Amino acid sequence: MPKYSTAISRLYAHTLDGAHIVFGGLRQLLHDDGIETAVAIRKPGQAATAG
Repeated sequence: MPKYSTAISRLYAHTLDGAHIVFGGLRQLLHDDGIETAVAIRKPGQAATAG
């Protein structure tokens, strides 16, 4: 859980020019040398798309 929380806090710390992070779409990919964490970024009023 600490690594998960650290990844989220690092993603959240970046300025996004009015956009926001959608943590519901958080994904983590396992690599040989570590874990890649990614989230969707949406601008205000932008609807989520299916898929």
